[in-house]
Amino acid sequence: MLIRTQADLQAALRVGGDVACDPTVVIDLTETMPIGLPTRLLGGTFTVRSGPAFHVSSSDVEIAAVSITGPGGTTLNTAQRLINAVGTQAAPLTGITVRDCRLSGSMSDSVWLEWCVDSSVRGCVISDFLNSGVLVVSGLRVSVADNAISDGHLATGAVNVYGISFTDLLNTASARSTHCTATGNQVQEIDWEGIETHGGNGIVVTGNTVTACHRGIALVTGNTNRVAAPTNCVTSGNLVDGTGARVTPDIGVFLAGGSAPASATITGNTIAGYDSAQPISVINWNRTNTTVANNSRPHVPWSNVTLATGWTANATFHPQYMVDGNTVSFRGGVIPPTGGISGHPVIGSLAATAAWPTQRVFFATTKGSSAAAGIGVLNVDVDGTFRVDYGSTSDQFTYWLTGTYLAA
Repeated sequence: MLIRTQADLQAALRVGGDVACDPTVVIDLTETMPIGLPTRLLGGTFTVRSGPAFHVSSSDVEIAAVSITGPGGTTLNTAQRLINAVGTQAAPLTGITVRDCRLSGSMSDSVWLEWCVDSSVRGCVISDFLNSGVLVVSGLRVSVADNAISDGHLATGAVNVYGISFTDLLNTASARSTHCTATGNQVQEIDWEGIETHGGNGIVVTGNTVTACHRGIALVTGNTNRVAAPTNCVTSGNLVDGTGARVTPDIGVFLAGGSAPASATITGNTIAGYDSAQPISVINWNRTNTTVANNSRPHVPWSNVTLATGWTANATFHPQYMVDGNTVSFRGGVIPPTGGISGHPVIGSLAATAAWPTQRVFFATTKGSSAAAGIGVLNVDVDGTFRVDYGSTSDQFTYWLTGTYLAA
């Protein structure tokens, strides 16, 4: 028999097993429906006013093909999690599956999985929420795949909203979300971050389309009081396009440690719509365990060298450098100070992202733009100081910055 009333639904959930609801009947939930036994909730159309629609406290629960509509609005109510599955660190829930559902209008979160292991959210359409589409809290091996998540708008006075988030409950290294994945999702119009982790370990974000978000993909520590940096994460093969964002685009792909350095592999992503901001930003990262390369935008796009006093830029070809992965490249030309110089004068400086060698690196020889010009050797110091070594007094012709070096 198909369930058609709240009372019949409560009675069926107390028994568990297969619970099938009539999808043509709208059941207005006046209180949270508890699921405390292994259950397969199949179908059903529900409305909910406040708080969760379903609270899951048992392992082996599947919620499939249900439609839940919250009240919506712009006022955040953190008690509202349309589907709320909560285990504990000592007794996490296993085998929680949310699939092929339609969830909208949450005053906070649409799907909340806390202390869940080997669980998944897949094939859902999630829209119009104030805190998150899918929030995984201290999860282990949780998959968020093939969902369409849109319209995460900022509540009145709020600064954060997430399409997909992997975070932790206790702000400890042991409570981090670990080995979770976001794959094949379409995430659109999120007014803060499309896909993110706060200090996750081994979080893999691949093959997603993230559009019209203030920030596309963020692997970050979070607020300054947080202790765990994201480590061993992967962001690969995603399309990240900030075009059309309601809040001005900020960063396409972001990696940031806090008190501890972050680490990740960021490769093969197509990034657009963040050119007036930062296509890729990396802050406080473990250089040994991090790779940023082969994306449609370089880690550091062509940027002007900050010149030391007395040096001037070639008027047509400004001295610039670019960083992609472990390769730093140069172009343009510089003109030495009036009167010439000798020895190994400082030309200028580069950003810390280009100051990777563990010792001074000589990367090219350069000759002035006249046959009468001298020859210098270009090099970069460990602090990003950019120099030219002369064998004798220089002239005032343009010296061309050519060549590359590999970061150590």
